[in-house]
Amino acid sequence: MNFEDALNIVSAALVSIGGGSILILGLSSFLGKVWAQRILGAERAKYELELEKYRDELSKLSFEHQFKFQRLHERRVDVISQTYSLLRTAYNAVQHLAFEPDDQLDKNVEIAKKAVVDLYAYFPHNRIYINYEVARKITRFQVELESTIGELEYHGYAYSHEDKFNRVQGKLSEALTDLELEFRGLLGESVSAEEL
Repeated sequence: MNFEDALNIVSAALVSIGGGSILILGLSSFLGKVWAQRILGAERAKYELELEKYRDELSKLSFEHQFKFQRLHERRVDVISQTYSLLRTAYNAVQHLAFEPDDQLDKNVEIAKKAVVDLYAYFPHNRIYINYEVARKITRFQVELESTIGELEYHGYAYSHEDKFNRVQGKLSEALTDLELEFRGLLGESVSAEEL
């Protein structure tokens, strides 16, 4: 056997062994990819299912939060509306007390006092729904109303018309307008004092 024959036999053996190893390597690579895709697909499905569960939970929490916020806003609107109505009623009663004839004094004092009592009965229990600074202004307005009623009741109509006008149409009216602007702001409306 010469060198050339030996080389042919060795190369044929290497080719036949190498071809099988290439076949085995190719087959194992294919199977590895298939298994990896199956494993990745299973993991992906598991995580997508978990992600969908979290999305549903987040959606539910968002809806609950939105519902609670809507109810809170509706309650605030009710409180603001009722408080403003009571403030306006009390202010109107003080106007009547200040500017109607003497023979109506007792009746107007009672109406004004009742309006302030109604305001005191409602507002402190619902104060939490109104912005703190606005609530403080309401309290100051209540005190000013009571003070004005007391002065008009005990000093009668000793005040000049101009003094009463300045007190009621000036100071109290400006305070009520300021509160109305604040309420409108709380409700989302932007209005200036000149527009009222």
